[in-house]
Amino acid sequence: MSRDNEGIKLELPIIGNSFANMRRDNCTYVDKTRYLYKMVKQGGCYFLSRPRRFGKTLLLDTLGTLLEGNRELFKGLWIDSSGYDFRKHQVIKLSMPEECSNVTNFENFLIRDVKEAAMAKGADLNAEKMPREVSPAYVLRELVRVLYYRERIPVAILIDEYDAPIQRVLGKTKRAAKIRMVLQDFYSHVKKMYENDVVRVVFVTGITKFAYSTITGFNNYIDLTLDPEYNAVCGFTPDEFMKHFEEYLPDVLDNRKSKKRMPPDADLEDLKKEIIDYYDGYSWDGKNRVLNPFSTVMTLREKTLGPHWYDTANPSLLFEILERDKGVMDFPVNAKMTASYLNKANIENPKLNPLLFYSGYLTVEKIIGKDYFFKLPNKEIVEALNNDLLDYLFDSEKHPLDKLGGRIRNALEKCDATSLAQCFSDILSWRSPEGLRASEGRLSDIIFVALKCFQFKTYRELTESEGRMDLFVALDTRKAFIFEIKHENYPCDVNKLTAKQKNEWEAKTAEKLLVEAKEQIDIGKHDVKYRSAYPEVKDVAMAIAGHTRVAIGFFDPKENLYEKTDFPKDSPPNTDS
Repeated sequence: MSRDNEGIKLELPIIGNSFANMRRDNCTYVDKTRYLYKMVKQGGCYFLSRPRRFGKTLLLDTLGTLLEGNRELFKGLWIDSSGYDFRKHQVIKLSMPEECSNVTNFENFLIRDVKEAAMAKGADLNAEKMPREVSPAYVLRELVRVLYYRERIPVAILIDEYDAPIQRVLGKTKRAAKIRMVLQDFYSHVKKMYENDVVRVVFVTGITKFAYSTITGFNNYIDLTLDPEYNAVCGFTPDEFMKHFEEYLPDVLDNRKSKKRMPPDADLEDLKKEIIDYYDGYSWDGKNRVLNPFSTVMTLREKTLGPHWYDTANPSLLFEILERDKGVMDFPVNAKMTASYLNKANIENPKLNPLLFYSGYLTVEKIIGKDYFFKLPNKEIVEALNNDLLDYLFDSEKHPLDKLGGRIRNALEKCDATSLAQCFSDILSWRSPEGLRASEGRLSDIIFVALKCFQFKTYRELTESEGRMDLFVALDTRKAFIFEIKHENYPCDVNKLTAKQKNEWEAKTAEKLLVEAKEQIDIGKHDVKYRSAYPEVKDVAMAIAGHTRVAIGFFDPKENLYEKTDFPKDSPPNTDS
């Protein structure tokens, strides 16, 4: 329940609030203390990767408060009745600086942060006796020495966002290598202090494992990232969501109904399903799932569903890597990786799929042996990524992309060859400079990506025992289409052709390619298994002549009917409608 012991309704948590303030200010706190018990009971060095705004900082702050022995703040929580003795530690909390315009600036900012941590603990580092030039690792070692010998109680080092500087230099080879050397020295000293029994607990959190896998200072850390026991250490399980936040749902439901975002007869069960569809789905063990905590709390606070978490992101790096690896046309797709591949992430040359996973755009769907299978986690990510991908590939400021998906659906429902050809021609002619580069020589692929972004159920280049299909599109549970696609480029530099010559060549070539595609359909027989899955399956011959000219022919094998595009041969299609 979202009420305290006196029955008073608790406040919604404030994003970014500390554990102590949440408890003192009567805020709802989802109890994660049982996950911290092993760390505080046994000690050790631990590492956890989770996406940004997923509760890592609150978890680390909770651990720090626990290690400081402040039992009063943990009354009523799991660990209060666990038998833990709340042994006091000297706790050093650090958050890695993002400033890394050069390695000197990064070192200076990190030294400043360690000195500020010393001031917060009232520790005198005798700065006047320090060498003139010192490393961050040297200053940290001095702080640990002073704290340990001052009270002779164990020290704990908690480091948040360890990879913040790495995130800023991903793909920048020389600077990334220098930053990594500083981190190598820093974490190697942390490890030595733990091995010398001066430091009892080390907990490091971050988004990616790009630095973790390449810095030897992390050897022998216990990695909790993919540990099934810690799957729900961050985020809300569906049970936690209902236990702590159900009382806030009626206000959200009323608001959504008043704004006609839900039908008048919608009830709380409908809203729960909508929130689960939108924000649930994150998993690190392939079995149990958690909701995005940031988006969930923002939905309850603002009383509206939306891409709350995604809107705080900057996925530009993802699209840079997509373009670098020529993978835009292969996205979004399901991915398969091994755990060792995830752990071999490279700072200088980051790979797309590990970055997508660590950043929160992919989640573990299932695990078979050593293979991890990934997918997009939920509706928030699917819709937001699709919209960003459309904006990236197409000139959305000049053209009505928001209406194009509906036009395609309407053309398919009516089997309107001319309208569908116009839609696909628009897709090809509305490409942005990035879209032109990404789809060079792969025109049918950009149509596939657009269909995926418009959330059609679609597959491409499927090979079966009965044959091969270029593109499959399901309109609903009954109606589907199998495309045979033919493409031919201009025979010479298109700029050397007059408008009339270009149009005549496109019209003639489109007619020829349609015939070839139709002949391929006649002999292909590649849709056998889809006939049983979809009662209405139509074959579609599709021709792409040059860069943007598209012709379509629908073929119904049951009725032996064939309808093709009716483009006037003396004028090109209108690609601006």
